[in-house]
Amino acid sequence: MKEGMMKGIAFISTGKYAHVERPIPKIEKNHDVLIRILATSICGTDVHILATPPLYPATPGKIIGHEMVGEVVECGSEVTEFQAGDRVIMDNNIACGTCEICRLGDYNVCPNMKSIGMEIDGTFAQYCVAPDSNLAKINKDVPLERAIFAEPLNVAFGGLKKVKMMPGDNVVIVGGGPIGMYFVKLCKQMGAGKVLVTGRSPSRRKYLEMSGADRIINTREEDLLTAVHEEMPLGADLVIECVGTMIGPCVDCCRPGGTVLVEGLSENEYQSISQHIIARKGVNVIGSFIGNNVLQAVANGLNSGMLDFEYMITHKLTFDQFDEGLEAMRNGTALEVILYPWGLPGEA
Repeated sequence: MKEGMMKGIAFISTGKYAHVERPIPKIEKNHDVLIRILATSICGTDVHILATPPLYPATPGKIIGHEMVGEVVECGSEVTEFQAGDRVIMDNNIACGTCEICRLGDYNVCPNMKSIGMEIDGTFAQYCVAPDSNLAKINKDVPLERAIFAEPLNVAFGGLKKVKMMPGDNVVIVGGGPIGMYFVKLCKQMGAGKVLVTGRSPSRRKYLEMSGADRIINTREEDLLTAVHEEMPLGADLVIECVGTMIGPCVDCCRPGGTVLVEGLSENEYQSISQHIIARKGVNVIGSFIGNNVLQAVANGLNSGMLDFEYMITHKLTFDQFDEGLEAMRNGTALEVILYPWGLPGEA
């Protein structure tokens, strides 16, 4: 490969991607940071981008990927918090910072938001540029395989910040995928009483158990509401919806005066719910999208060792093995697929 060039994986068109060689990106703005990508991972969003038809849009020709751990190479002239050699994690969603929503403090739902890995070149590359406002430092002694979970944890932290969970609260998590697993462990670490989670996949059951679930409810074999009431006669203090299609059952599982946190996204799905039940039970229904000023808290948790999800890593691959990782994500045999842009550990 020629000097000044790098490897990357780009979205081409519906269902298609390509391994590409591109010039190493340059700093163009005063708050830009050039990052050497040490590890990146395939997210469900990346699978949706490459679906036919795509469930999330991406700009043709742009490098995809948005979960990463990297090392600062160079900083723009007005960057003050970072310097070359710092290890960093990233929130890939870039708000405009100037619209009324941003000025109200809700930058995570900025209507003008652009995303690294969708509209902006992403992290399935050896280098990436990101604004300093979207980065946080992480200690260099934190293993890459722990730090790689930063971006999805940013999402989970954003939700938990909004609901203000209390120690002793009983929690039901609907959706036993990776995001559900993060919530299981985080809720247990925050002192939850009981944590129940739905999970239909036999292969994922052990990961839910390792995350700390007190009971796993297979909704193919058990009625959700009956199972919840067996453990929590009044219903759950907090119900977290992680699938995008179950808000009605979540309201049913919630105790009077409790809270439903809506995390799941399913853009093309519409549901019928009872407004009467929500009002009569006094249920708080709270939507959450990514995180709002929680990335530093994620970094602190990763530094402390409290947030350790390495047991969820099922694949460690090079860029050349991207096909294998993508297929494993598509068929459900993978939970966390790490890509190493410079070669596998010990071989780089």
